[in-house]
Amino acid sequence: MLTRTERTFSKSRPRYRWMVVAVAAVFISVLAAGKSGSAATSYDPEEFQFLRLINEYRQEHGAGPLVLSDTLAVAAEHHSKDMGEYGFFAHNTAASSYYRVGSKPWDRMAAEGYDYNTIRGENLATGTETAEESFEAWRESPSHNAAMLDGRYRVIGIARVYEPDGNHAWY
Repeated sequence: MLTRTERTFSKSRPRYRWMVVAVAAVFISVLAAGKSGSAATSYDPEEFQFLRLINEYRQEHGAGPLVLSDTLAVAAEHHSKDMGEYGFFAHNTAASSYYRVGSKPWDRMAAEGYDYNTIRGENLATGTETAEESFEAWRESPSHNAAMLDGRYRVIGIARVYEPDGNHAWY
């Protein structure tokens, strides 16, 4: 005969298994968000530093951490290369080697294979070489700061491109 504790545990086990499956499915979908579509990218130390800075900042303000997505990083890298090469600084694509003219951030994300039903946005920086410089510039801008602290965001693409012939060198 089972004790009350044993009966309660045995009754809750099927629900526990479903919770584990649900958590595993969410974890796998987060991993897939970082790997879908595009070839893997490499990150420099400043890009990893930026991820650390933004996640520490979010934690201080009660927002969850962001997971680095290779797919979103490729979209960010291509847009940054385009801005440097074609001399523009904008959220919409003015000229490109990768995307159609007029593409919005979510169009570029989708073109790289990021098709998850999530909130999407974009913060851009130019002329800032280090992670700290970019982070501080965004922190001092009300709209960029709000985006960094928005708890609805779960993944991030980070790219830093040096274009010596561009208007601002760093994108």
